Amino acid sequence: MDPLTIDPRKNGDPITSTFISMLYEGLTRLSPSGSPELALAESCEVKEEGLVYEFTLREAYWSNGNPIVAKDFESSWKKSLDRSFASPSPQLFFILKNGEKAWKEECPLSEVGVFATSQKKLKVILEKPIPYFFSLTSFCNFFPIPASRELKSWDLADSSKVPVSGPFRIVSWVKKNQILLERNPLYWDVKNVSLDELTIYITNNPYSTANLFNEGHIDLLSNILCSLPTEILSQYTKAGFTRLIPMGSSVFCTFNNTLFPFDNQLIRKAFSLSIHREALVEEIDCSFEIAAKRFLPPPLAKGEIKGLISHNEVLAKQCLKQGMAQLGVHFQENLDPFKLRMFFENMTLLHENTPIRRKAALVLQKQWERALGVQVQLDGVSYPTLLQKLYSGSYAMGLGSWFAQFMDPMDILERFSSKNIMKNYPRFENREYADLVHNGASSSNRERRIEALNRAEELLIEETPLTPLYHYHHLLIARPDLKGIIHLPNGALRFTSCPNTPSHELISLCS
Repeated sequence: MDPLTIDPRKNGDPITSTFISMLYEGLTRLSPSGSPELALAESCEVKEEGLVYEFTLREAYWSNGNPIVAKDFESSWKKSLDRSFASPSPQLFFILKNGEKAWKEECPLSEVGVFATSQKKLKVILEKPIPYFFSLTSFCNFFPIPASRELKSWDLADSSKVPVSGPFRIVSWVKKNQILLERNPLYWDVKNVSLDELTIYITNNPYSTANLFNEGHIDLLSNILCSLPTEILSQYTKAGFTRLIPMGSSVFCTFNNTLFPFDNQLIRKAFSLSIHREALVEEIDCSFEIAAKRFLPPPLAKGEIKGLISHNEVLAKQCLKQGMAQLGVHFQENLDPFKLRMFFENMTLLHENTPIRRKAALVLQKQWERALGVQVQLDGVSYPTLLQKLYSGSYAMGLGSWFAQFMDPMDILERFSSKNIMKNYPRFENREYADLVHNGASSSNRERRIEALNRAEELLIEETPLTPLYHYHHLLIARPDLKGIIHLPNGALRFTSCPNTPSHELISLCS
């Protein structure tokens, strides 16, 4: 599909994230190993035991020739905390002093802890020290736009004239057809950009996509950016075109916790316990998927936790009985089919209308009917429609996915700290959980932090606001002679051939 925005502050999905990272850059960026390194920032001084960061920007320019200045960062970050702006990920900026207060409109945006102290100096004040700050600033929601070019809607501008800061700029964009990018000659690291131009094909027909690759028109495919039938993926794997990269990504079934009957924890638990995840992975026939036992994907999971995600149809039936009894529907012994049909009348599972998601939805439909006797209807929609419904809470159950954009558990866990965060699809809220995330999981004490992270994950498994189905790798399909592209652990692509700053310098600052 077309990227949903060219405004990095509005980004909220993996396709758009990949596109934004081609056009913009932030204070830091990820190295090929996944560690942060300096990008638009030339240096950084950490003060007051990790509470204050003073960045000095390098000499860099927007693609229109104007200098990139500290005010660009200040205005962009503060705008992301403006409720009227409706950023999909405002929680990422809660790490800033007064960030959450400003988002809740308890203080003015001017008091948020990011300030341009001069044209090239940016001062960042945090609520508390956090160990993943440099990784966070490498995520595209932290990329700035020019403060002097603030528009009511950045996406209404002519995309070829939008000033960008990254390796490429837009030449043309024909919706539902293709985007042509060319190397940005004013990019600060342009000497290390390996490609002169880049063409992005947009097609929602997986067989057309495969044909374009087979005929040599496409050099690179990705399971994050497009959906291909499993039989085609198998052919490419056998031909040696595929490469698997571990990353923090999962597919899940989310329950709308604000709507009947999924406002009941036992009902949610029953649906989760009914899912045989190993059988699901086998039936959708993708070797790069791992049946979920934990809430967090393997690259983000820390240590051991209690109460893993499991499949138990006997317990699922018990939970369903107890949950329905709490909601006023009682059974003598066995689950009565008539009562179930009336109780779950018109229950619908929302899913993206792609081959793999459609197949997964059919497997879940079959498993729930066998285990619980509940008949669920399926509703396949386009990806933009799916996102809109998940963001707005206009669904009962839905299949979704997440991709960790910075390699820390908080990328996933923090979105469930408030029901008002758009990416908190189930609208889950729990005081104990919020305290774990805001306090323990942000601790600079490593042991206390891991303990809090694990307890937060255990609580999500207990409460089941949503249930992970499987975790998976980034599957890349590329021609053997393709060079000049680095595939990052967060799923993004990098087009610069060598790092400018040793990663260990930033890691030592973090510690």
